[in-house]
Parts: sequence; C-alpha cells; structure tokens
Amino acid sequence: MKLLEAQLQAHHRHARGSGDQSFLNAGKVASWDAMEALFFQVLAKRPAERSQRMQDTFGHVPYLNSSLFEPSALEHDVFMVSSLSDGEELPLLSKTVLRDHKGKTRSGTMPTLHYLLAFLDAYDFSSDNAGEEIQEQNKPLINASVLGLIFEKINGYKEGSFFTPGFITMYMCRETLRRAVCQRFSQHLGKPVENIQKLYELIDRDKKQEANALIDSMRICDPAVGSGHFLVSALNELIAIKSELRILLDREGRTLRDYEVQVVNDELIISTGHEEFFSYRPGQRESQRVQEALFHEKEKLIENCLFGVDINPNSVKICRLRLWIELLKNAYYTPDSGYKELETLPNIDINIKCGNSLVSRFALDEDLSKTLKKKKFSIDSYRVAVAAYRSAKTKEEKREMERLIEEIKGDFRTEISKRDPKILRRNKLQGELVLLTTQTDLFGLSKAEAKKRKAQTKKLTEQLQRLDQEIEEIKTNKLYENAFEWRFEFPEVLNDEGDFIGFDCVIGNPPYVFGGNSGITKSEKSLYKDQYETGSGKINLFALFIEKGNQILKSNGDFGFIIPNTFLRVTSYSLARKFYIREFQATIIYDFGDNVFEDAVTTAIVLIAIKRKIKNYEIKILKQDSENFINTKQIADNNFVIATNLKPKSLDLLNKIKNNNTTLGDITTEIIFGVVISGNKGQVVSNKPLPGYKPFLEGREIGKYFIEPVAQWINYNPSLLHRPRTKEVFEAPEKILIQRITGGKRPLKAALDNQKRYTKESINNIILKSENTFNAKFILAVINSALINWFYTTQFTNESNLTVNLSKTYLSTIPIEEPEKDINSRIIELVDNIHTKKEIGEKTISLEKQIDQLVYQLYDLTPEEIALVEESVGG
Repeated sequence: MKLLEAQLQAHHRHARGSGDQSFLNAGKVASWDAMEALFFQVLAKRPAERSQRMQDTFGHVPYLNSSLFEPSALEHDVFMVSSLSDGEELPLLSKTVLRDHKGKTRSGTMPTLHYLLAFLDAYDFSSDNAGEEIQEQNKPLINASVLGLIFEKINGYKEGSFFTPGFITMYMCRETLRRAVCQRFSQHLGKPVENIQKLYELIDRDKKQEANALIDSMRICDPAVGSGHFLVSALNELIAIKSELRILLDREGRTLRDYEVQVVNDELIISTGHEEFFSYRPGQRESQRVQEALFHEKEKLIENCLFGVDINPNSVKICRLRLWIELLKNAYYTPDSGYKELETLPNIDINIKCGNSLVSRFALDEDLSKTLKKKKFSIDSYRVAVAAYRSAKTKEEKREMERLIEEIKGDFRTEISKRDPKILRRNKLQGELVLLTTQTDLFGLSKAEAKKRKAQTKKLTEQLQRLDQEIEEIKTNKLYENAFEWRFEFPEVLNDEGDFIGFDCVIGNPPYVFGGNSGITKSEKSLYKDQYETGSGKINLFALFIEKGNQILKSNGDFGFIIPNTFLRVTSYSLARKFYIREFQATIIYDFGDNVFEDAVTTAIVLIAIKRKIKNYEIKILKQDSENFINTKQIADNNFVIATNLKPKSLDLLNKIKNNNTTLGDITTEIIFGVVISGNKGQVVSNKPLPGYKPFLEGREIGKYFIEPVAQWINYNPSLLHRPRTKEVFEAPEKILIQRITGGKRPLKAALDNQKRYTKESINNIILKSENTFNAKFILAVINSALINWFYTTQFTNESNLTVNLSKTYLSTIPIEEPEKDINSRIIELVDNIHTKKEIGEKTISLEKQIDQLVYQLYDLTPEEIALVEESVGG
C-alpha cells in the first residue's frame, strides 16, 4: 500500500502539481475498523460502488482488481481485521527509526496500528530505480524487491529457501532468456541464431508484431518460486530484450524507438536519448503512450510467459503480490475517466500455484486423448477458461471461472485415475472373483474341485484387499496432500491433443534441504527413490529439482539454477552430477564463491545449461574475473566430479601424476570414519580414564604428524553407539588418522597412531594392507605433502574456504608412486625427525618442506609444475 501511495503522489506531482495523495496514515486510518474499510470498501470496489463517506475520505484511491483486497477464508472463519483491539500498544525499541518533531528518537509506547503506520512512514517508497528525482526528505529508500527479503526473514528458511541477491537473478535471467529467445527464433527462421545482436539483423522490420508474438509465446517456469524474485527479473529482461531488438511496441504497434530500456541492479530503467529518465505524466500524450505500452507489455508477459509453483502458500501470495506490483508500477489513468481512475488491473494470480513441485500422482506422459474424446471439455476450452479468469472484471465472474477451471481439471484427474495400473488390476481381480463365486456347475463340484475353488477365492480376496489398501494409502498419504499435477495444471504447456510439451526455460533457486535433515521424512525418501533417478542415498532437494527441471523442459530448453558449490564435488551427489552431465549440454558454471547468501553457510554456483543429450562438450567455468574451459570427459572419472579451478596446465599435471600409479585405495584394507555418537555423549564418553574405557580422539586433536594427548575415554559398548565399528578398526597395530571435517588450501592433516586409540566420526582411519611394500611413515608423508594436498583440493574441494568432508571415495584415488630405496629411506628419516621435534614442541616447517621436495622428485615434477602447486597451496 505504501508503494501505491508513493506512486499516486508521484503521478499527482507530475500531472497536477502539489497536493497530498497519501491515505495510509493515522489521520485517515485511525482504527482497525478504518483499515478494514480501506481494504474491503475502497480498494475492492470501483469508485461508483463506494459509499459517500468512503468517496469523501478516499476519493483519490484507485480500485485494485485483486483477491488481496477480499476477505480471506481465515477472516471469514475466525475473525475480521476490525476485531483487533485499538487499545493494544507496542513498546518502542531503543533503536527505533521513529523520531519526534525535534528529530530525536521516540520512546514509550504507541497504539499498535499507529506504530505500524508511523514505522512505514519512516521510509521512502517512492523510488524504485535510479531514475527518480532526488527525494525531498532524508529517508531510507525501499523498493518492491524488499518483499522477498522480508518474507525470507519471517519464514525463517524453514523450507531451505534463501532470498537470491539481485545481481545473481539479473545475471541468470540475462544468460538463460537470451539463449531461449535465440533458440525460439532459430526454430522459427530455420537457421541458427548466435546471439541477440545477430537476431536484430535477421528480424524483418515489417514483421515486428510477429517477432513480438514469438517472445510472448515463450513459457518460463520457476518450480520453487519463493517470493517471485526470478520471475520479476525475467519480466524485466524480456522487456529489455524486446527494446534491444526494436520490437517493443505501443498499443498501436509503433516502436518505442526513442527510449532505451535496460536492466540495471535488477531494476528496469527507461530513459530517453537525452539520458533523462522516463516519468509518467498522466494526460500528456507521449508519456501516456509509453506508460500504456509498458503496462500492457508487462500484462502480456506475466499472463503468457511467467509460471511458478511453491509448496509454501505464503510464498505464493508474496510472488503474486510482487508481479502485481510490477504491473502497478506502470498502471495508467484512463482517458475515459478524465485521467482520474487507474486502468483496472487483470487477475494475474492464476499462473502462480501452490503445491509440491516434486510430487505428482500422474506422469507427464499420461495420455489425455481418451479423456478429451469422452468429455465436453477440450484443451482449447481449458485455455479459454483461464484467459476469461484473467480478464474477469467482477468477483462473480472470477469465481465462476475458478469453478469452471476446477471442474475441467477434476474431469482430467478422474479419467486419468481410472487408468491407474492398480485400479485396472483391482477391476480385473474383482471380475475374476465375481465370476468365480457366482458360476454354478450342473453336476456339482467334487471335494477336490470345491477345495481348489475355495483356495482361489481366498487368494483373489487377499489380493484385492492388499490392492484396496495400497490404493487407499495413496489416496490418504500426506505426501500427496500438496501433490502438484504438472500434467494439466498449466494448459499453456499442453498441445491441442493434451500432450505435455514443456517449458522453454526453467530457472530458479531451489530449496537446500538435506536427506539427513528432519525436513525429509522416511516416506518422502521412499517416494523420491521410486520416482527420481537421483533420489537414492543422501538426498538433497536441490538435486531432485535439477531432475524435475529437466523433466518439465522442452527438448533444447534452457535451464538456470543457483545451487550450493558442494554439488560439484560431494560424493553423495554423484548420481545428480551423472544425470546433469548426461541430460544437459552444460554450457556455463559460474562460481560466485562464499557468502552469496547472507545467513547461509554455503558457497554458490550457477548452472546454465540446455536440455540436450550430447557426448562430447565443454563446460565453461566462470570464476570471478577468470575463465576456464574444461572437457567433462577428463574430469568425470571420479564420481563425475566437476572442478571449477582447473586450468590446462593443472589438468596436464593431474593426468601426469595419475598415470600408471597405484592408489591409496589399492594398498589399504580400510578407510573408514570412526564411531557416531547420537546425543548421548555424556553416557559413553568420560574426561578421565575408567575401567574398560578406551582412549578416544576427536578430529580437532589430529594435526600434521602429531596427535594431541588423550583427554577423553570411551565406553565402547556398541548398543550405546549410533554407528559402531568393529574393534579391529581401532586396535590395528598401526594406522594413519586423518581429520575428516577440515578446510583450507591444505586440508589433508594426517598423523600416525600405534597406540590403538579409538576415534570419533570426525576422523578417517586408514589401515594399510599387511602384505604391501609401502611403509606407513612414507604414506603419511605423501598424504601430508603439498603435492597431494594440491591433487585433492584441485579436484575435490574447489579450493573452498569452508569446511569440507574428506570422503573415503576421494581419499582412495590418491596416487601412490613406488619410491626408490634412497627416497623412501630419506622420507622415513624426515618423518622420524618431525615426530621427535613435535614431541618437544619444536617447529618442523623446514623438515616438511624437504619432504615436499622429495615428493616432487618422486612424481617427476618440473620446476614449472612445482611452481604451479606451490602457488595454489602455498610453499
């Protein structure tokens, strides 16, 4: 409402001079009764339908055709806004932005409504881009995108969702949508279109309307839409693309040729050739033309091109509001009203729907053709009903269209359900049972025949009971309460036969909820395992969304997701990486590094790809100011790991040291992390030795070549432990211990244990095969060396500054070169000297560097290759 109020003030200032158009203040809305009246008797009604009192008070406030201004089900069922008490007060915080008339911080208490209105009034909502004039009052500026950030804070990330910074949504929409537009025109023109500049040259200037319609026919979806940030960015980018192609047209089909439209800081900026920013002046011919053109362009694109789904109903409301506000920014006063009333806004909320994007009862390839033949509804009538909903001018029309749309979808669901394999099987068994129990025999049945029939009857009855139970469980399963039926929810992505043809572009920031997190239940894991190729093992929702995004995309459709950097390297995502590499032509991975999300401890990458199966292609890695090109075949041999910091020379060195070498996995009997204690540490771990307790270490007590003195002991009773290990793991005569949860440029921190110490899961235990020729001290030195740290970080951590999990899978790939006798002896001697010095607290840096040089020699590195390693991990 404050955004609307600021817009009215700006329009009035431009068109009619000074005058107060404010309406959301304690002077006009002094009570909750008045607030309710403002919503339901003013904003929800045309001026002519308002009472005289409302016209006198709010005569300048426009009618807003939106369900936001209708009483909700909660208000009808529980209580209305007017039921709130005007007497309740809120205390003012010590750092409140509220000031008294002298500019001093206010204190005390205020009536709740007055407090909220005064708080909002302390901010300036009148500027949404750099084009607005300098404000008269020194107030912090607020724009519409703040809604997403506010929602994120209120929601508390409970769905694993985070508000995506504007520079990322802008970049992603620019990359994906420009590719998608070029792809659409390539199909239409029958020739490849490399980029927007080339497309500009190919467009027939006499067919601007046709070119415009091609963009309007694109379908863009965010399957985890959140607050709608991506869809708003997509809207802005599409308008900027049209302007760049010179096909941004007014209502008469004339080009807005004298205006430059750009997306700057994720906001749409319109300026003239004189670098003056466009400001709407109601009634002025050219200004009116531009404002109407922008309004109807946004209306078309929102209605035709933008689609979103979210499991959180509050997200859906915020997203609808964000898109609605984008329209409101370019709302115009109609000539018929003498430029006193705004054009009625359409109902744009139908494209943003609530549901679980990952769960559906019906497959995308489910056949609707038989359903369409039987029913009075067609796909075309479905589309007509949706279009009629958008253009409905009254609440009655809108409700009628909602009823019709639900009836059509209900028919689709019913007919498809009848063809469910379980239901078809049940019908068949029922027929067999009826036939078996009703057939008669003229000569009667023998005892053996009667016994056989009774057994058959029992068997069929039991099968039916099981099937009925399974069908009922599916019907009542909570997993399906929010199931989203992509198969028929969006008629815009169905062809005339009812086949699902998919979206041109899927973009977004999927939720990051891990399988080990309580947010995913056992039944959900079971369902994901059945329905998704990537649904096995440790599940993360973002990996499932990558697969879902691929499913709902057209062939050659464009894909853009922002996800955690860990996708590229963590072993539990190997299935998701394999799927991504196989099903997409991955063109760009942009590594944004740490701290993209203010409160999320994760690094972020952007995947930009095309749905296209292709065997040989390159991934373009963008990292800050550098660009690397990597052939995935060369890096997909270790659980399909994708490294973002590889350069050609690094790749050459990796291949060199891996060539014809034994690996750590080849010479070990075990690489396994220690025991997992589940919430009962006080019961099983003591800080002093007790009878039967074993010496116990945690990861932080392991360093390079040293182990801290034992300070804890464990009661090794397997029944008290979440994931116990066999005692042989810990009581091996000699084992190498390595920190499992670590970080930095040298994450491999290993020490030798020959005292049979037990370890927590934060330590990996490495036990060498007794028959191999490698000395444990030699292997210890190789693991701790600069070269092997470089080998590991280059491939498996992407040089992350955050903590990483050193997995058995990746440790097993460490190449072990057979040493010559003198190098082996010298390394073992240096390790002994390091141990001696560590015991008396002396530094060992020089000795460790000598080991590094011997390892370089062992793996036959050149001076240039040594410099490459030490530049990366430090000399």
